Amino acid sequence: MSFSERLLNLCTAAKAYNNSIATDILTEGEILPPSQDPWYVASGDLRFKQPGDVLRIRHVPALVSIVEKSSAAYHILYRSTDSCGQPSCAVTTLFVPASLYYSQTGKAAVVSYQFAYNTANVDCSPSLALAGAMAKSEPNLGIKASTSLITEMLSFGWIVNTPDHLGPTAAFGASMQGGHATLDSLRAVHKLLRLQDGPDFNTAIWGYSGGSIGTCAAAELQSSYASDVEISATVLGGLVDDISADFDKLIKSPIAGTLIAFLVGITSQYPEARDYLQRRLVKDSKIEFMSVLNVQVTEAVRRFSGRHLLIL
Repeated sequence: MSFSERLLNLCTAAKAYNNSIATDILTEGEILPPSQDPWYVASGDLRFKQPGDVLRIRHVPALVSIVEKSSAAYHILYRSTDSCGQPSCAVTTLFVPASLYYSQTGKAAVVSYQFAYNTANVDCSPSLALAGAMAKSEPNLGIKASTSLITEMLSFGWIVNTPDHLGPTAAFGASMQGGHATLDSLRAVHKLLRLQDGPDFNTAIWGYSGGSIGTCAAAELQSSYASDVEISATVLGGLVDDISADFDKLIKSPIAGTLIAFLVGITSQYPEARDYLQRRLVKDSKIEFMSVLNVQVTEAVRRFSGRHLLIL
C-alpha cells in the first residue's frame, strides 16, 4: 500500500498507535456547530497531555465532496495552550490531496493555512464553516470561496492543514492563542503522518490578513514553544499591525464590525478584561455590541459599517 493510500486510513492508524485516541466518522446529517457538538470538548485532565497530542480524530466525507482535489478530510482535536499558558484544546482540519507532491529530495509537502475568519463566533470556525459559509463567495465584499483556495493548494499535491487557530473561544486578535494553536496543530499532524511510515516532509505556514496574526505569532514562538516543529517557510500578507495605533480610524470605518469582533474575541482569553469591557458598554447598545458572538464576520461588517462605535 502506498503512502497516499495509507493517508486515507489515518483514523485506523491513530487508534492502533494509541487506543485512547477516539476515532469516528462524521456524516453530513450529524454535522453540528462547534458550540453544540460535544466532539469539540476535550475529556479528561489536559494537564496530563502534551501540546500537540491527538485527542480525537474523525473522518469528514462531506468535505471531500465540497473541496475538489481532496481524497480525504479529517477533523483532529488536539491539546494546545491558551494565551495565559493554560492547557487548552483546538481543532484542525486536514486535507489529503488526490495526488501527492514530492520534491527532488523525495519529501512531501505540508502547508498550514490559517484562515482570516476574523470572528468572535466559535460556530464560524473553519472546521465547520468550510462546509458552509466559507464555501460560498461574497461578491459584494470581494471574498472568494475559501474552499477554492484549498482546492488550488491540493492541486499542487500539498497536504493542507487548516487549524481553528482562534481556539475554542474564537479569540480573534489573541496572537499567543493563534500561535500556539497553529504550532500544536502541526505537532498533531506531523505525528499522524509519521505513523504511516512514509517520506519526510517540508512544512510551510501561510496566513493573510486576520490569518497573519496566528501565523506571525507561530513563526515568532516556534523556537521557544515548539522547537520540535520544523518550518521551512513562512508566508505572510495583509499584515495586521498595532490596532491601537489605528483605533480612531477604525471606530467609524466600513470595517468597524471587525474591530468589535477583535475586542470581544481577545477578551475571551482574559476574563477581567471582558468584564471591564462589558461594564463600559452603553446599556442601550450592549446587546447589539455583543451580538458579534453570534454572527459571522460578513454580517458583523454589514451591521456596523460606517457607524461610530463610541456613540452606539
